[in-house]
Amino acid sequence: MEYIKKSYIECIYCHQKAPLKTKPIYDESFKKTGEKFSCGFCKKEYEESEIPFVKKQKLEVGDRTALETCSNCEYFVKNIFCQKCMLTKKTVNVYDSCDFFTVKKETRDLPF
Repeated sequence: MEYIKKSYIECIYCHQKAPLKTKPIYDESFKKTGEKFSCGFCKKEYEESEIPFVKKQKLEVGDRTALETCSNCEYFVKNIFCQKCMLTKKTVNVYDSCDFFTVKKETRDLPF
């Protein structure tokens, strides 16, 4: 039975960010002896030591400060329907954080 783990690779053959497919290998007595790893798109196989995993871009939670959250970012927009990042055009949470964080400029008061 094939399944896809929750990890992605930068495939060196098809040059895409692809899911890593893992297929178990069984012997004659149906005991699992190993696994085959392949690209989810082009099906090229990799050795376990040569898998080109995608590196995480987001820093760990402990590495970010409380001021580096979306609510303090210049690209964060909040309205009654959703909270959105205008740079990535994705819905975000107030307490999320990303690599595109830019400190909010001073807000000006509206005349009314």
